[in-house]
Amino acid sequence: MYKDSLFFSLPPELQFQFAEDIGGRLIQNKIIEIPSDLGKGQVFYIQAIPGMALLLWDCKIKKPLKIKTYKDNIQRYIFHYDLSEQPNFLIINNKKIKIGNSINLGLTVFNNQKESFFEPSMNERTFAMRLYIDHKLIQPFVTNNKNVLKKLETARKKFYCDDIDGNSLLRILSLNEKSIYDESFDAFIKGIALNLLGNFLKKYTDNETKTSDNIHKSEKEGLLSSKNYLISHLNEHFPSIAFLSKLAGMSGTKFKILFKKKFNNTANDFFIQQKMEHAHKMLQSGDYNSLTEIMHELNFNKIQPFSSRYFQIFNKKPSEDFIKK
Repeated sequence: MYKDSLFFSLPPELQFQFAEDIGGRLIQNKIIEIPSDLGKGQVFYIQAIPGMALLLWDCKIKKPLKIKTYKDNIQRYIFHYDLSEQPNFLIINNKKIKIGNSINLGLTVFNNQKESFFEPSMNERTFAMRLYIDHKLIQPFVTNNKNVLKKLETARKKFYCDDIDGNSLLRILSLNEKSIYDESFDAFIKGIALNLLGNFLKKYTDNETKTSDNIHKSEKEGLLSSKNYLISHLNEHFPSIAFLSKLAGMSGTKFKILFKKKFNNTANDFFIQQKMEHAHKMLQSGDYNSLTEIMHELNFNKIQPFSSRYFQIFNKKPSEDFIKK
């Protein structure tokens, strides 16, 4: 029924056409609500700055949907970041590309002067963000950079695939913390779009020099991204090494070796150390009525493992440091 629904992407008024094609509701000319018979969720579109627009897919589709993007009169680069739970498909020049969070390559860059399709997987969350960038906007930043020019030339001729760098991954994931209907969402996602473009240019502008600890600069930045992720998610369970290594842009084995080399600790032990130091501050804050409140906030189900971990770090029980509200 919805097979081959057409999505022109640009300019904004053509969102009406896409909304009509799928039977969705268009809100404030930027949010398209997916109709219940097709799935659930939203598609969000807005201009970030002159020469750059962005598109966010956050939905679950339950029927086959093939979305076509036509070329237009303005030459644009399309940056497709895909963090979906299951692989989706891009079709560019009749080449079918698997992309998504469950495989390594989450970024595809291509040119709008060639016909392309997007096929979201069915019955799984599709979470993907696109940047549409006028080549005139990006050209001044890349004129004297052979490395970036090479990547964009590959994207223009066919397409270019790569990992999503750690900083960009964290920024896109931060969209989960905001409602698409919030008044501040527009400014928030525009900032992320500019950050993604900056990260792309920076990644290929930097030379692969080694730092004093004999780790490549790009690898060091990846390790810092994974470290920052751990520190900002202390109230959760330890994520998998597979997730952290993807965040750092390296294999699991390499990640474990370099993380230990850089921070003199394993990722898991570093996480526990930081979690317990955070627990120490919570215990002495005077903001809680019981140890159980703190335990649950730190994602422990039982007091014994929490106390055991705390004792390993501070050589005393949590109750000895607890200041009751």
